[in-house]
Amino acid sequence: MANLGLAAVEKVREFLLAADGLEPRSYAIAVRDMVQPPRICNASVTLRHVQPGLSDASTDTVHPAVFLYCDRLENRLERKFTAFSGRVYIVAEAWVSGETLASIDGDAARLVEAVMDVLADHRGQWTPELAFDGKADARFQPCERGGRNYRQTARVEIELIAHA
Repeated sequence: MANLGLAAVEKVREFLLAADGLEPRSYAIAVRDMVQPPRICNASVTLRHVQPGLSDASTDTVHPAVFLYCDRLENRLERKFTAFSGRVYIVAEAWVSGETLASIDGDAARLVEAVMDVLADHRGQWTPELAFDGKADARFQPCERGGRNYRQTARVEIELIAHA
């Protein structure tokens, strides 16, 4: 069962880092909103479940950043005679930071919009075991002090259908 979670997280990372993924989407949204486009690189999208303060203190976190992890597996026994038949919940946690609150105003929303756009383009069967029907939920956290700057995080929960 845990392999389903890892496979799903890796698939989401693959979509976000693709040539038509997070970087060009973020750029297009920034141009539309007439703001400085963020720099998104491979190091910006990480498979890690960690609290923002801990990550900033222990690693060189590149902002903006997207942290991917499997939040939970829910076996609903939807199909008889299968070991797992239910839902896999993946989280894409978007982090943005800046020197002033005004400098990060809207950055988290634009990053979440880019993540949701990439996901919307990948509705359907991902693997023989995993499918995405488009269900995703975004929740924004208030801005907080993070190191010498301000930081805002947003959590995008992605619901996948899984049968194994």
